[in-house]
Amino acid sequence: MNHVAMPSKTSRLMRPTRAALVGMLALVSAVPCLADAQTWRANPRGVGPLRIGMPLMQVNRLVGQSLAPPDTPGADPSNECWQAHLKSQPVDLMFLRGVLVRIDVSASGISTDRGVEVGQPVEAIRAAYGPKIARHARGSLPDDSATWTTVDRNRGIRFEVVSGKVVAFYIGTAMAVGFDDGCA
Repeated sequence: MNHVAMPSKTSRLMRPTRAALVGMLALVSAVPCLADAQTWRANPRGVGPLRIGMPLMQVNRLVGQSLAPPDTPGADPSNECWQAHLKSQPVDLMFLRGVLVRIDVSASGISTDRGVEVGQPVEAIRAAYGPKIARHARGSLPDDSATWTTVDRNRGIRFEVVSGKVVAFYIGTAMAVGFDDGCA
């Protein structure tokens, strides 16, 4: 009599199905690698996989950090504007009422979808955005220090230029990119 070894219930339960494997592969390939800034691009909708308008909980899942508003006694975190730094990327995030409203880039490595990044000359902004960008003088700063802003459909990009070079840029809602100093 020939005995055929039958798989146990446990081994059948532990073995992934083809559909499960295909699903996991699709999920892994759909999520951008947070550590790879080379693939990150910025546009008025967001930076890399981060999108303006994302709730805090979704941002936390995506970046693998537990970002939270500062602990201020008596303050309602859902009404506060606050900022946090990402450990994995050269960006700061601004939240208002628990929603991502601005992403600040202050180091090279992440460029806009038109190729402008921190460290480039102001001419790169002019060439990339042409008449869609407006220059705003900054008080008593020299002529080559200014902010350059483009806003389209309530979203925008603001470039900070000092001594003729881009030192930072801000992606977000029209209101949030207009804040010069944090949430004000």
